[in-house]
Amino acid sequence: MKLEGASYVREIGGEVIEVRRRQRGGFLEELGLPFFRRPGSLQATSIEGDEVCLEGTQAKLVRGKRVTIGPGCRIERVEYEESLDVSPDSQVGEEVKG
Repeated sequence: MKLEGASYVREIGGEVIEVRRRQRGGFLEELGLPFFRRPGSLQATSIEGDEVCLEGTQAKLVRGKRVTIGPGCRIERVEYEESLDVSPDSQVGEEVKG
């Protein structure tokens, strides 16, 4: 999933979940007018998958085997089985290995 604007979803589930912010702007940004576009964001209650990689996401619960919390995230609780990597540009309230 590539984020273009503000999005909200209650739950996301799947084997591989990848949420990325738009990396490069459109034509107006190339002209030096970046204020026409805002970085995308996702708000969710829970996100669950085997492999979870997030950017620009705010969630109450993220659960997975291998979890990567990239830049721009605010997660209340992360439950993981194998690995957890958190960007210094993100906030995680509680980390639980189980």
